[in-house]
Amino acid sequence: MKNIKEYKTTSEWYKDARSEGYNFPVAMCHGLDVGQRKLKLSFADVFKLFIKNKIIIQVNDSFIYNLEGYLAIKNN
Repeated sequence: MKNIKEYKTTSEWYKDARSEGYNFPVAMCHGLDVGQRKLKLSFADVFKLFIKNKIIIQVNDSFIYNLEGYLAIKNN
């Protein structure tokens, strides 16, 4: 996959990630889109923020997603 900074949208990342065999819930993609709108950040910035705050956790080729999404940041 490309560097996360190279993706402009969740859809671009989704297509690459699926084609390379990564597993993740579709709710994660929705959460990334909502996070971009609510936090007014780019896809890459929201993705990195979610990783940093353990909203998204990567285990090998799978991603685990906290369904609270961007709200989990405000609750910390």
